[in-house]
Amino acid sequence: MRSLVLAALLLAPPAPAGAQAAVHLELAGARVGQDQPTYPRLKQVPSSPAYYDPLGTVNLFFYDGRFWVFQDDAWLAGAWFGGPWSPVARDDVPLHLLRIPVWFYRQPPAAFRTSRPDSAPRWGELWGAAWERQNRGWDAWSPGGVPAPAPLPAYQQAYAGDRYPAAEHQAALQREHYPYQPRDAALREALLAPHRAAAAPRATPKRRVQRPGAGDATWGAPAQKLGMR
Repeated sequence: MRSLVLAALLLAPPAPAGAQAAVHLELAGARVGQDQPTYPRLKQVPSSPAYYDPLGTVNLFFYDGRFWVFQDDAWLAGAWFGGPWSPVARDDVPLHLLRIPVWFYRQPPAAFRTSRPDSAPRWGELWGAAWERQNRGWDAWSPGGVPAPAPLPAYQQAYAGDRYPAAEHQAALQREHYPYQPRDAALREALLAPHRAAAAPRATPKRRVQRPGAGDATWGAPAQKLGMR
């Protein structure tokens, strides 16, 4: 069911032109006074399969073939560096993203001040005891179990600025230039969900418990407000 919800968001109609420009300006590294997205200069987070944007002004990451943004206490994901973006439920954010140290957040929220810069944010303190119980063991993993990072979608550099494609054209360009398929089992399931609409509904998922070295996570998408500054 969560995969079907995410798939519905990924396939949702694009936002109106004006709204999408605002998302570009806020989340894609566009310069002040412009509404044209700029491809980020991504660098790998040490000992992690994720990338971050060291020169950006927002908390932008790349992991498992998708761009991710943490803003206003919400995680969002998209296939392209300038959106459109789909909200992701707290319980369903890939664990390797949650393990990224505070140091690599370009705009760490005030709630991160209780965490050491070289350690992951204390998500339990930020999201509450219920989240902590539901995701017990999220911060326990073996360095030897960290997967290799996904290849960067370098082809998107050619579509920065006023060449940035409309949402309805992005999927075709990705199929042509970026054959990578996510390793995360739940994400792969979400991308296949539109082709399984007639399948029987799944049972309610059990509490997510992570063992050292585990890297998969499930997805979901309760709506979150996308605040603009």
